[in-house]
Parts: sequence; structure tokens; C-alpha cells
Amino acid sequence: MHAATEVRAAAPPRWKQATTIWLAFFPLNLLATVTLGALLADLHVALRVALTTLAPPVMTYLLPWTGGWGGG
Repeated sequence: MHAATEVRAAAPPRWKQATTIWLAFFPLNLLATVTLGALLADLHVALRVALTTLAPPVMTYLLPWTGGWGGG
């Protein structure tokens, strides 16, 4: 019997990972800022920024559970 060998692809370079993440998060964060900007205009700037930067955790934890973007 032959032992099964597992071949794993090497991880992409860190700069490619960073670029890919940025290409996904920037448009989403921009969209959140533009669409929520008027709604959040009366809030303190720190709270506005905190609310509009919730996009990365949402993309990281919520989308895989819903099957979005190949996560499920």
C-alpha cells in the first residue's frame, strides 16, 4: 500500500494578501461611509469612524456564515 501524500499549496506572499484584503475592504468601507455619512452626521467624529469601520469584522465573521463570497 502506498501512503497518501498531501500536497499543500504555498501561501501567497504577504504583499498579495494585503493588496487583496485592501481591494475588498476599501470599496465596502467607502460605500458605508458614503451611505451612512448623512445618517451619522450628527454623531461625534470618533463614533462615526467606529461605526463605519465595522465593515471588516462583518466581512470576516458574518459573510462566511451566510455562504457569501465562497465562505460556506
